[in-house]
Amino acid sequence: MLGFLSGFSSHSIRKRAEAAAIDSVRPLLGTLHAAGLGIPHGFWESPYVLGYISYVMAFFMNQATEGKASPTVRGYAQIAAFTTLSNLNGAAIASRSADLAFARDPEFNMGADDAALIIAYDARALLNEGQNPYVMRASDNGKIRDRTLIGAILMKTTLLAAVEALSKE
Repeated sequence: MLGFLSGFSSHSIRKRAEAAAIDSVRPLLGTLHAAGLGIPHGFWESPYVLGYISYVMAFFMNQATEGKASPTVRGYAQIAAFTTLSNLNGAAIASRSADLAFARDPEFNMGADDAALIIAYDARALLNEGQNPYVMRASDNGKIRDRTLIGAILMKTTLLAAVEALSKE
């Protein structure tokens, strides 16, 4: 009866998903620039980077849409986000990301796991945080208590380290 409203709702969900994907990754790219790394050659093809960024996008798209975005809507939002963020062919980047995910590429999965770790740590949702080896290393075995500093160290030892390695290739 009110079918025209469902189209508007889907459009609104897609726009929220797209905005969340872009807004969640843009600060990461800013951090890379602030660290003097920029966006090195191969960045948008790197399995690790794509896993990391895809996880971040997916997490925040789900949050922004309260889980109401269909896989198709999330896919279109991811394509738009990759296009906006990279100034390249977002469909090709999203396709590569999906191929790596379906292939269970180890580097892609490591990037996604690292992103999940940082998001969970930041949200205070990491189970057994005090025993997590990455958190323990970042906190110098509990000597560092500043959560912001620990989060920055986690970022430095994950995404920034991977991008630094790319810039040396």
